[in-house]
Amino acid sequence: CGKSACRRDSVDSAASTLVWLRAQDCAEVSTEIGAGAWGLTAEDVVAAIALAPEWPHTRPQAAATLRQLGRLEEALPLLTEQIERFSPDSPDDVDWDRMVVATLLERWPELHASARRIGFPPQPEDGPIEVEPFELCNLVFSSDPGAPAYLAERVGPVTARVRYLARLGAPQRCGDLVAFEASPLNPRPDDFPEDQPYVNAYPAIAVITPGRFRATLPLDGIHPGDERLTEIAAAIDELGVVLQGFSGDGYQLPDPDGGDATALGFFGGMAVPEETSLKDVHDALTAATADLDHPLFWPQLLREADGLEEALHAQLSAMQRYGVVEEG
Repeated sequence: CGKSACRRDSVDSAASTLVWLRAQDCAEVSTEIGAGAWGLTAEDVVAAIALAPEWPHTRPQAAATLRQLGRLEEALPLLTEQIERFSPDSPDDVDWDRMVVATLLERWPELHASARRIGFPPQPEDGPIEVEPFELCNLVFSSDPGAPAYLAERVGPVTARVRYLARLGAPQRCGDLVAFEASPLNPRPDDFPEDQPYVNAYPAIAVITPGRFRATLPLDGIHPGDERLTEIAAAIDELGVVLQGFSGDGYQLPDPDGGDATALGFFGGMAVPEETSLKDVHDALTAATADLDHPLFWPQLLREADGLEEALHAQLSAMQRYGVVEEG
């Protein structure tokens, strides 16, 4: 090449290198000072792409930065270009990123294209991917220490539906369909036994479809027996209420007949749909438990309902006699 052309190529290469290094520095700083620095990073990395389109790492970096800014429409074509330009024959992590962005944007062709590339079972291409649950996983919605994890059923490459109630006092996620990052927070250890189930934890990104349940409400008392408990669950299920047991054989209550004996207790939670009347749930529970030898208690539900103060006082008095300590 001529001297001027070679000199221009050298300058462009040096400029793109500087831009790339600057972008990397900004990405590190932005984690400390907030989203304001992400904009600088995005523009710098996009500039690096323009200066050196043959570099294989700039597009995923730019797409990740744009995602941090919520600029998903700009991130998706960068991921597609990365796949088409640098890895047309073999899947890689970029496909997982593209499936997340495509899911959030409801861009089904891109979602299905990447799903095929990673070997996910073929699906119709005119909508989202939701199959029979194929993996239990934990979803983590916050990086704060002690943040609760939610047990869910994975129904797509990057989606899972929460099927289990939140612990008392935690935000309810039951029924939520959630998009998540597919890189687990707790990779399976190499020495973990192959014949034992392992539950991956994934960082949740967004709730696609909310379940719309109220916070978990406790149900407590002496265990009525599995058959009766099933009947009680069926009675409130007609109102859309989900009942799940939390306690095991170790939960014992003082035997109401006196002495030092104990009786097996039951402690569970109820998720009530937001649109369902709490008084209707109370009435259904009252009817379903009326002939039990020993009562069950739902004081928190009574507190949150309107006009049930008398029923609340009666339950609190009975709970003292049965040695049931209110939780939550």
